Amino acid sequence: LRAVRGYEPLPASHRKEVLDAVAGGFEELCTGCGYCDSCPEGLPLPRLMQSLDARLFSEDPKKVENTLRYGHGLPPAEVKALVARCDACGHCEELCTQKLPIIARLGRIDDELGGR
Repeated sequence: LRAVRGYEPLPASHRKEVLDAVAGGFEELCTGCGYCDSCPEGLPLPRLMQSLDARLFSEDPKKVENTLRYGHGLPPAEVKALVARCDACGHCEELCTQKLPIIARLGRIDDELGGR
């Protein structure tokens, strides 16, 4: 009961502001379904996409790197080498149930890791 003692709900205007801010953002998130996980170049796409999802909710410029390194055991140099192998065949984007621009997202991951 102590957790809710003194609870005061957010004002309606603030709740609307928060809901408006996140409403569109969820459309660009990877759900981790794994349908894209058959990259001809062997990229671990669900793990890469999840690292970018983490960054979308954080202002930490190291969020992609830290998520890949500590969450998935993928050091930045290895990720950059993997991303460089992408030949933009589009296979992953054809399979993506969210219709995410995976190839562009790989470019953003590369940028987050310091560019090529």
